[in-house]
Amino acid sequence: ELVMLIGQGLSNRGIAERLPVSARTVESHIYRAMAKTGTTSRDELAAVLDLFSHRQRRFGGVPEQLEAIGD
Repeated sequence: ELVMLIGQGLSNRGIAERLPVSARTVESHIYRAMAKTGTTSRDELAAVLDLFSHRQRRFGGVPEQLEAIGD
């Protein structure tokens, strides 16, 4: 859900307002997701996760770098 909100262009504060977490928690989750996917920006993370979503809908597969996000 957090990544979908990133993809919509929301700031950390905007995401925190929609979810029951602080902006600092949002920042932490984004940092860990970027580290696990090897991305270096919010836009790149959103693009990778959009690709994941498309691939999962089309093929049912999960790219290896995204399997670790939930860990």
